[in-house]
Amino acid sequence: MTNRATTTTMSTVPVAGAKTTAPKTSAAGATISATPVAAGATADERWEMTDFEIGRAYRLAKDPEMMIDILADLNAVSRRKMRRKMVALGLIPAKRQGAKSGSHWSAEEDKLLERAMEEGCSFAAAAARLAGRSVKSVRNRWERLQAEFLSARKAAGL
Repeated sequence: MTNRATTTTMSTVPVAGAKTTAPKTSAAGATISATPVAAGATADERWEMTDFEIGRAYRLAKDPEMMIDILADLNAVSRRKMRRKMVALGLIPAKRQGAKSGSHWSAEEDKLLERAMEEGCSFAAAAARLAGRSVKSVRNRWERLQAEFLSARKAAGL
């Protein structure tokens, strides 16, 4: 008797004139058989695994981030393309849209940040109030504002 939690075999359906690939084993120890790729298939049909197989392998993985790389290798696609596929399948959340990576802080954002810190909010709570700002960027901005405040006080002789 085989333990289903550690060994999973996925069946393949033969396709006329298709090339097949040998079954592969994931890092979680699950045996993954790839679905044959039909000759002359379009780019969207070239996935070697079905959506169900991708989802199942991802859910069974002990290390989900590593499984994304493994699934990308099994399907001969980039990690980015595999992430997009998994977002489309609803397996992982999409990356935040509209992130302000490297953009300047407005005076209004600084005021919102100061108000949040005066209220005793955590950096995560302050980031939630500032659309498109990560917790790390909020913390860095707050520390920079504090350093500027202290240097201004030293320059004024206070």
